[in-house]
Amino acid sequence: MHMFMGNEPRKAVIISDGTRCLYDDEQRDTLFPSASLIKLPIMLYVYEHLYDALDQKLALDSPVEGSGPSPYLSHQYYTIHDLVTLMIIASDNTATNTIIEYIGLDTLNHYFMENHWSATILNRKMMDIERRLAGFDNMTSAADMMAIVTAIYRHQHFEDMFTMMKRQQLKEKIRLYIVDSNIETGSKSGEFDQTRHEVGIMRYDSNILLFACLTDHPDPIKTHQAFHSFGLVLKDIVTGNQSPDSLQHNASRNTRK
Repeated sequence: MHMFMGNEPRKAVIISDGTRCLYDDEQRDTLFPSASLIKLPIMLYVYEHLYDALDQKLALDSPVEGSGPSPYLSHQYYTIHDLVTLMIIASDNTATNTIIEYIGLDTLNHYFMENHWSATILNRKMMDIERRLAGFDNMTSAADMMAIVTAIYRHQHFEDMFTMMKRQQLKEKIRLYIVDSNIETGSKSGEFDQTRHEVGIMRYDSNILLFACLTDHPDPIKTHQAFHSFGLVLKDIVTGNQSPDSLQHNASRNTRK
């Protein structure tokens, strides 16, 4: 049995075809540090509330370490669209913090709550290690992430967001061995300490798979190998070469709307 399909502690996996749940993990509501997955609902907020302001320029927030090139570029001002692009395709933490500063933590958390993503909490900006060590971390769950990626899939600006997600440069997990150019995969990964996640959408012709895989495991090699093989499972399902029934699913509940 695949690591993600078994009773491995501290992992949560949900798979959907956009209409019904194909696999629903018992740990769907378990809280995990979100790492960079928190950037997905921030992107969704922008496309929902700031779509007409995507060309507005913002000054970069204070540079922080971690992913992203923006602290090393010569320009200080970027459009909201460019900042979201950096946030998703390069997981740029400074760009993300610029957007958080502009929108506000309270506004984003209210947006999460009004959409019933009750496990998703933005307690700090990216790479605020001092606040994280004080016990204020950004959190989410597989159930919330599936709800968020479903909202992206059903959104009027889905193709814009999906295009951005497809261009993500961090492809070392689920996407590593998916080389068929006819399979479109848009995702967002997250990694910090033992936390390793990937959430996204896979499309082949008219077939769709939405997936949320959250892990907190001490063995990075084992976890990355599990992501690699799981990506091939998803590929076989979306192309029709493997039945969804093979997931040994627990799909009595529909994907949360």
